[in-house]
Amino acid sequence: MATTSNIDFPIEFCLSTVRWWVEMVQSNKRWRAFADAKMQGAFCLRIVVYWLTCQIALCATVAGMASLDGSNSAGGGSVIRFIVPAFFFSLLILPLVLLDAIVFTNRIAGPLFNFRKKLNQLVETGESDRLCFRPGDYFADVARNYNCLRDRVMQQPTNKQDVNESASAECEIQAV
Repeated sequence: MATTSNIDFPIEFCLSTVRWWVEMVQSNKRWRAFADAKMQGAFCLRIVVYWLTCQIALCATVAGMASLDGSNSAGGGSVIRFIVPAFFFSLLILPLVLLDAIVFTNRIAGPLFNFRKKLNQLVETGESDRLCFRPGDYFADVARNYNCLRDRVMQQPTNKQDVNESASAECEIQAV
């Protein structure tokens, strides 16, 4: 009977968790890696910066504690024994945190992306499809309000040029 070492267990656990996330994500046909790459990329970059900051704080804390109790006399070898495993295990968790952040921000960025697209279509042509979000997405109230506004705009018997000119005039007034 084969036994697994203590190091193999966390690695296998992380790999099985990543496989589970990939299967879950692939089962959702509308899922894309980034709904809004600029916003979500900046969010993931912030997570990595926070992770690095935590690593620096961890190293400083362990080094400070070791210097207080005098166990740093052997050239820092005892401090490294604590820092390296903590860094390794936090490095294993980082991809899972980033993947979860991408999935979570898709529930925000996806609806905003669709809202912008439909709103631009309504402003440019005076016509647009109804806005529908996936179950679990945020901003369902925005979709309801947009659909009410869309229905009102599409029921008005005006020509498209008047709608575009009045929308441009309102945008210019608000920009000033």
